[in-house]
Amino acid sequence: MTGRRHRLSLRLRITAGALVLVAGALFVAGMVVIGAIDREMTGQIDSALRADADFTERMITRGSGLPMGEGPTDLYVQFVDDTGAVAGAGTAAAGRPSLLAPGQHDDTIVTVSDPELGELRVLATEAPNNPRLTLVLARSSANVTAVGETLTQMLTVSIVAGSCLLGVLVWLGVGRSLRPVEPL
Repeated sequence: MTGRRHRLSLRLRITAGALVLVAGALFVAGMVVIGAIDREMTGQIDSALRADADFTERMITRGSGLPMGEGPTDLYVQFVDDTGAVAGAGTAAAGRPSLLAPGQHDDTIVTVSDPELGELRVLATEAPNNPRLTLVLARSSANVTAVGETLTQMLTVSIVAGSCLLGVLVWLGVGRSLRPVEPL
């Protein structure tokens, strides 16, 4: 009876150890992948904001003004003065309070949470032809959060299901491996 308890105890320890190692490795790998996807998606939004800023600056420098009622619906363009008041805005941002983050510096991109618009990536840069104004461009980043949440849920389900399956397989494999050393 003592040998059987010891074998089950060894079997249980091997199974538990394998599960902890594999689940931990899967968790770390999953978090690395989710982080990489988050950075890539955020980088794409930031690149689009920089391209939007360049386009907006060229339009204003040429005297064309902002193309009202055109372009992407998730692009918000504002001109904010030194007091934080909105001095002008594109169509999508008309009537909205300033999207500029407190303490945001020139040529920086930060994430801002707006009560109505949700998560936004916001770029602040000096307005062309008027150094007293800050050009503020913002794009929604809600899809980054949504993808991250979905991936986290998928990772959780995968780790739980995979750990259950692995636990059964390791339990059976260890039992089979220990069978030749059973007392006769």
